[in-house]
Amino acid sequence: MAHAEREGVTEEEIARRTTAGIPLRRYGKPEEAAEVAVFLLSPRNGYLTGQQVLVDGGLAV
Repeated sequence: MAHAEREGVTEEEIARRTTAGIPLRRYGKPEEAAEVAVFLLSPRNGYLTGQQVLVDGGLAV
């Protein structure tokens, strides 16, 4: 809220501007990051080592 007030725009406008820069055009959900963490800690992750897994909606692509 303070950022929106400082910029003289609404919180909705700040959210619109922010998500416009994300390829999926939305904020991520906590459960989406949690699903990745669960996979990384599970036996199904048998061959992945020493990697960064970005859960960022394609922002770093």
